[in-house]
Amino acid sequence: MMAQDVGAIELGDDETGATHILLDPNSPVDARVLYVAGFGRGVYKSSDGGRVWVLKNNGITQKEPFAWRLRKVRRAHSTS
Repeated sequence: MMAQDVGAIELGDDETGATHILLDPNSPVDARVLYVAGFGRGVYKSSDGGRVWVLKNNGITQKEPFAWRLRKVRRAHSTS
């Protein structure tokens, strides 16, 4: 699959540049869950394929979250 230019990401009134984008591959195709690290702003989440973005900085303790590397963490399942 070739990369495609999807254009600008509107993050409300915030002026920022996206440094990382993470797509949840388990989300429904018609309502993809996406996460974007916004330079100097923090982490945004979209649950509708990128139409609406919400700032999700709860738990981020740094004063100025500049650039974040986003990755999905795989958790081991307990067998007990």
